[in-house]
Amino acid sequence: MLLTIPAVIWAATILAWVSAVILVRAAHGAHIGALTERAIAAVAIAIFGTVYSLVVLDAEVLGVLTAADAVMVRRSAVLVLLAVPIWWMVLYLTGRLGDDGKDGPA
Repeated sequence: MLLTIPAVIWAATILAWVSAVILVRAAHGAHIGALTERAIAAVAIAIFGTVYSLVVLDAEVLGVLTAADAVMVRRSAVLVLLAVPIWWMVLYLTGRLGDDGKDGPA
């Protein structure tokens, strides 16, 4: 097999960071809520991909982590992803989700 799953994961992680950087740069100063939301999500996903890629690297090449350590690292990365919608909910409930400050509960 020319491309292995670990190699595809590593390549996708690199592309996820490229995407995140492009979106963050585009969102910086643009004041477009949807673009900012996607930039935040892209960074969180890229962080998750990086952590997972490191676990894959360890499993395939390094062998430093125990199985329990690898599980803890993956679970921590999942928490980063789960923090994004929680953060959006906090912004919404405090009326800070929209660009004009008028979004959120009355």
